[in-house]
Amino acid sequence: MRSLMCFFIGTIISISGSLNAQSFRVNEYTIESVQIPRAFNGYRILFISDLHINSLRRESYFKAAVQQAMDLQPDIILLGGDYVDGNTDDIIYALGLLDPWQDIPVIFVLGNHDNWSNRTLVVPTLQNKGFVFLENDQYTLQRDGESIIIAGLADYYSDSIDVNATLDQVQSEDFCILISHSPEPYVWMSRDNRMDLMLSGHTHGGQITLFGLWAPVLPLEDQRYWRGSYYNDLNRLIISNGIGFYNVGIRVFARPSMELIELKSL
Repeated sequence: MRSLMCFFIGTIISISGSLNAQSFRVNEYTIESVQIPRAFNGYRILFISDLHINSLRRESYFKAAVQQAMDLQPDIILLGGDYVDGNTDDIIYALGLLDPWQDIPVIFVLGNHDNWSNRTLVVPTLQNKGFVFLENDQYTLQRDGESIIIAGLADYYSDSIDVNATLDQVQSEDFCILISHSPEPYVWMSRDNRMDLMLSGHTHGGQITLFGLWAPVLPLEDQRYWRGSYYNDLNRLIISNGIGFYNVGIRVFARPSMELIELKSL
């Protein structure tokens, strides 16, 4: 009986790992706020994190993800880091897969694997595509004379984050979206009223989980925030499962995802 149960569980994990690894889920969110200007009502933001473009997946896999992002017709793409890692043989070639996004506004931060791989190559390569780089900094996004703020933190694990430098120009009436590769800063920023929405990745949704409820390995010091959406009366955190893989090319109940966020002005 025990061997039959192990076989059954192993079969489920194997099938889930294979299916989860091949298809992308688009998680859709609507963010409503009186701080969202009328000009940004209906504005579509696509958040993508953790591509990990490397030898674990075929090039066609990443091309399909890039095409799916374009098919969603976002107004802007926000990137949450970890575009490459130690398994990436040719960083410039790998990042060339993102060329189709050059006609879409793109803002990006770095992840720990980008810093560990070769940040001095990753940053200018993406900037040369017209992408805007944020690191403990902010960018004012304007539309029809009104604006929202996109801020970006340095990576929590491989760099030095500076929350005050990142948000020091944000006023209480501003609508501010903060990109942080790791959700870790939300542990103490959940009560920061300068930030309305935080977008993170890093965890891969656990990558290998037990029915999406528990992950044996999470790359977090504080494991309260590791997948999905969390919110309080001040702000909200959305964590993407990301697109790529680390160490092994499978996902178990942690399907690759990109997050499509529509803003609604109240």
